[in-house]
Amino acid sequence: MNDAGVLTWKQKLLLVVGGVIAACVIAELGLRIIRPQIFELHPPGMYQADSEIGYVLTPGFDGFVTRAEFRHRVTTGQAGLRGDDPRPRQNDSYRVLILGDSMAWGFGVEDGQTAAVQLEALLAAEYPGRDIQVLNGAVPGYGTADELAFLNARGDELRPDLVVVQFFSINDLYENVAPASEWADVSNGMLIMREGTDTAFSGLPQWIDIKVWLKSNSHLAAFLFDRIGYVTMRAGIVDTAPALADEDFSEEEAALGSQLLIELTQTARGLGADVLLLYTTGQSAVIRDGYTPLPSLNVVREAANAAQAAWVDAAAVLQQRPDRLELYYPLDGHWTAAGHRAIAELLAQEIRAMGLIANS
Repeated sequence: MNDAGVLTWKQKLLLVVGGVIAACVIAELGLRIIRPQIFELHPPGMYQADSEIGYVLTPGFDGFVTRAEFRHRVTTGQAGLRGDDPRPRQNDSYRVLILGDSMAWGFGVEDGQTAAVQLEALLAAEYPGRDIQVLNGAVPGYGTADELAFLNARGDELRPDLVVVQFFSINDLYENVAPASEWADVSNGMLIMREGTDTAFSGLPQWIDIKVWLKSNSHLAAFLFDRIGYVTMRAGIVDTAPALADEDFSEEEAALGSQLLIELTQTARGLGADVLLLYTTGQSAVIRDGYTPLPSLNVVREAANAAQAAWVDAAAVLQQRPDRLELYYPLDGHWTAAGHRAIAELLAQEIRAMGLIANS
């Protein structure tokens, strides 16, 4: 302050910065006490280590998933799949195995609301002469490399007639660089990074690392990131920055992802199963006005063409639905029960068009 008692610009700046910091501290403490935003990513005990895949769901697990927008029960059968155990195969059985990540697995919905359960009901009604079984083989955190490892390890046991591979545009490609078999360990049923593998994801874009750290450690950051992200999506701002909003991958990661999809298709066929690649995205590609395909769509399309496999762009279909704003949790970003229903309807339509099932 000068002799006239007037604050200098530096002093004013310090007061503003100090005020902002104080407000952030108060907001952080308030959210921690009144409305927490950070929850355990997965309930304790949900996973067990697996030497071939890295980690799998714990057989017989029963717990709850909690987020700011939902809380629901999760159970795992003795076969290590979400929900009830598969029924024994009969002569008239037709078995669909869905592979994927937390989207297909069903973060945000009860066991009976997943796309797998809803698809089974739709197909059973359409083909009453067959024993329709749809198995939810998705596991949170899996990329294509992990799904391939899962199919190699469990395919002979599960004996699918059709394998549906849910590809997620946001993270499948860069997650494939470090499959779970290389980095994942389990402690008390919780996923941890195996000692000595902390550089496994060193190739990830720095903005992802920073965002993940902030959302995992600050309630205020989690609160703001989620809400600002949703507002910008609704306002169409993400149209100008699709890479930051939806995906970020290199040419090497794209080539690896394509090769893994081809290998997965070949593995499924070796089991005597047909394959359907299901391309899915985050909500920004679905809730915006007008559909703009993302770069990762080319990866799936080219892999499907090379492997001569069926594929479908779920994002393009969901974007045309009148209820598209109800298909995702606005903040969490996973499918709602309505979203799982929409995916089940799409899969039923594709399976019907492929002519794979006939009433006995």
